[in-house]
Amino acid sequence: MSERVKFRFDLFDPDIAQILKDCSYISLPFVLSGVNDEVNRLLTGCGEVFFDRNTKDLIQCRNDLKIVLDITWEKLNTGHWKDVNINWRYVYTLASLFKVLCLLSAKDVDRKDIIKICDMGLLMGAPLMKNILSKIASKVSSMILLEENQDWISQAKKLKFSPASEDVQLKYVIKEEKNLSQEEFLKKYLEKSCPVIFTDSIGHWPALSSKPWR
Repeated sequence: MSERVKFRFDLFDPDIAQILKDCSYISLPFVLSGVNDEVNRLLTGCGEVFFDRNTKDLIQCRNDLKIVLDITWEKLNTGHWKDVNINWRYVYTLASLFKVLCLLSAKDVDRKDIIKICDMGLLMGAPLMKNILSKIASKVSSMILLEENQDWISQAKKLKFSPASEDVQLKYVIKEEKNLSQEEFLKKYLEKSCPVIFTDSIGHWPALSSKPWR
């Protein structure tokens, strides 16, 4: 018989714990019809890690989840997708959720791995707990973006810019030319790759006078 046990919100960052509030509605043990007893047992044991009656550590939990996900992957990819028992998709979602919870409760974890697991759970599983995997992925993405922005700001503050030297020597003296012809420009500047400043070169444009366009 399923029973309600208390979810351990204390294992997680407060912002993540807020998203996980729907996990409190999980009932254990899992008895999903059409799913073999071994998978139900392993999934239940992994779920218990995050409830008051924890019976295994995170390492064992992750090992068991790998077994569950491998078995479920085979079930989901055997035969036509529409003929697969929907409970196997729920198993994949729950296993993905518990795998994500293992990572979220650990330290020094690459958060991008969490997003990948959520994506696979959303792709192969079925929505549960108000699409909790989508909520977690969205929150973790925001956390990654915030960290990257903070790192960028921190690096920018460390940069030191030295004032321009007063002894800078120019390779070329940039000349100013008035009414320079195309031939002169080609020979004196373009072919020699020398810079030049044109002055009074567009005074004949109708747009700069009161004369109408023709």
